This record gives sequence, structure tokens and C-alpha cells, in this order.
Amino acid sequence: AKAKAKAAGGKDWSHDDGLLLSELELGSEVEGTVTNVNNYGVFVDIGAVKDGRLLIAKEEWKKFRKGDRIEGMVIEKVDERANQIGLGLTFELGDEPEQDLPPPRQARPRSRPPASSAAPKARSAGSSQAARPAKGAAKGAPARSGAAAGGKSKAA
Repeated sequence: AKAKAKAAGGKDWSHDDGLLLSELELGSEVEGTVTNVNNYGVFVDIGAVKDGRLLIAKEEWKKFRKGDRIEGMVIEKVDERANQIGLGLTFELGDEPEQDLPPPRQARPRSRPPASSAAPKARSAGSSQAARPAKGAAKGAPARSGAAAGGKSKAA
């Protein structure tokens, strides 16, 4: 199995020291730790040679994070040919106490004002500097090109 996973270029998610799929019993209640949450689902290490996939709606996947401990799962499907385990929950996710759910992600406070309000200030500061003569121009130093030097700007 490891050779197939490595040949395909993917990560090997098997556990050599786990229970064989043939030793798992349908309907058995198990617990485990979330090992991965991706576009294919939520995967849980239940002590078998392969991680089981939670059989829940895609909208529910975001309620789980890697490292979460889940109790109250039932083995609903074991496919030895495909090397897959399907897990169901013995509870509704909405019934779970709030402290057990991962905290909702909150937007980080911005240290600067949004770019839309900062942009006019930056323009006004830049345009007022463009109208001034270059530093040291009165002392004979070369002036900036464009309107500040008294010449025609490229835009005009």
C-alpha cells in the first residue's frame, strides 16, 4: 500500500501498527483524532491501518480541525478492496455543546485604515510635493524634471 501511495505522488496515510480492515466490525462505536480535513472530507485515525472518513455533509466539514478528538462515531462502511472506512456520528452536530465546537474564525483587527481611505491622503501628500521645487534647487542643484522644474511634464 505504501508503494502505491508513493508511486502516485501522494502522502501515505496508513498506520502499520493499526487494526486490519477485516478486523473492524460494522456498527462498532469508536473514537479517534482528526488527522486531515481537505476537499475529500474529514479523516479520523481510529486505530486502524487506514484513517476513516466521516460520512457527513460537506457543509459540516468546516466544523472540524486537525487534532480534534471525536467520540461517538460508528463504523458504517468497510471496503477492503478500496481500503476505505466510512464513519458516522451518533449525534447531530447541532446538538453538541458549544464549548466542544472549534471557535469561529474572526477577522483580524487592522493596524492601518483600509486602503480606500488611505489612498486620497497619499495622493494629496504626493501631489503637494510635486508642486514644490526640488530640495536644494535654490542653491544651484538640478531641479526635478516635470512641472516642478518649470518644464513641461510628459502628461501635458
